[in-house]
Amino acid sequence: MTSTSSRLLPFPHPATAALPARLRQTLLLAAVCLFSAGALAEDSLRPEIGKHLQQAADLAQKGKTKEALAQIGEADAVSGKTAFESFTIERMRGSVAAAAGDNATAAKSFEAVVGANKLPAAEQLKTIEALGGIYYRLKDYAKSATWVARYTKEGGNDPAMKALLAQDYYLAGDYAAAARELQAEAAAAESAGKVPSEDRLQMLLACQKALKDSSGYVHTMEQLVRHYSKKEYWSDFVHRVETRAGFADRLQIDLYRFKAAHGFISQETQVMEMAQLALQAGFPTLGKKVMDQGFSSGLLGKGSQADREKRLAKLVDERLAAAQTDAARNLAEARDNRDGTPLINLGMQLADAGDAKQGIALAEEGYKKGNFRHPDDARLRLAEIYIDQKQDGKAVALLKGVGGNDGAADVAHLWLLQAHTAGN
Repeated sequence: MTSTSSRLLPFPHPATAALPARLRQTLLLAAVCLFSAGALAEDSLRPEIGKHLQQAADLAQKGKTKEALAQIGEADAVSGKTAFESFTIERMRGSVAAAAGDNATAAKSFEAVVGANKLPAAEQLKTIEALGGIYYRLKDYAKSATWVARYTKEGGNDPAMKALLAQDYYLAGDYAAAARELQAEAAAAESAGKVPSEDRLQMLLACQKALKDSSGYVHTMEQLVRHYSKKEYWSDFVHRVETRAGFADRLQIDLYRFKAAHGFISQETQVMEMAQLALQAGFPTLGKKVMDQGFSSGLLGKGSQADREKRLAKLVDERLAAAQTDAARNLAEARDNRDGTPLINLGMQLADAGDAKQGIALAEEGYKKGNFRHPDDARLRLAEIYIDQKQDGKAVALLKGVGGNDGAADVAHLWLLQAHTAGN
């Protein structure tokens, strides 16, 4: 199975694309009102500067931003400007340039305006917000992040800006900072009883992959599985379980049971491998089911391996016939065995054959006997029988007790995730 994580790449949040346009209009209106409403005292600007800015305001109000910028340039060319005159020129130039889409000019002017610290608090905050959006448009994501972070620090609470901050960090290559923001965002959503955004979780996953944060990656993938339950997310999660270091070979059949239950057996080689694992584990009925499904679906019996597949099918039939012939002897030996595992396996074999009542009874008898070489395997397999028979409550109670580091806990966790997803 191929991991799908390389496809889980983030895309710009829709809110970030519209952000600068919204602020351009607000800031332009504020700049125009300075003159149209007589907001400045007559002696605040010298006439040779004020007349150009008034003309710029009139032109900007008519949408003639290019001509308005030319008038602002005329005002800026006047020599001997006071600090207030320079501040006013930059304030208007930033607003008109933003409206005109001249982001580089707007950024330079707005930085000067914020640095002067002369604006009312609310307008200062809007200008800082605008700088975050403008630098995003300029693709200077590090600077955008700096201004957006300042916006939130100074009391800004627009959710679109919070979304933009993580996006900035990601695009600037600061994956640790992006992951920190996205994790906090997801945690806040879940605490509020909401489902975290899928595209934000995907972005977090990409950050964790870049950081080689395996535990974080698995946690985020688990969130995607729980909340969205798409096949590609399940595939990635299962792939990580089956390829992790230390996964015991004896548990491969249990993992294959999960894969089969979720439609992940779709290749000729997978059918063959599952059938062979079933025989090795003592489950010929399962092997027979798998092979029959493989032939009926057309996966087996048609390609270059057709002869080999027919030989395996014949072997499965022979093993199943032998198990049926020796059923009484196998049951007696299992009951004589100090270890309850053979009884659990016989119970699973009966359940596979359709005798759920007797299968569960035998498996429970074996579980009560105990003395297991691998206690977690016993819990897992009895739980798998319960799951197959739709007794999820009993299964979940057992699965929560499966531990160890050889893979049993990982398979149990897959089933628990499935139970959680089904319960949503």
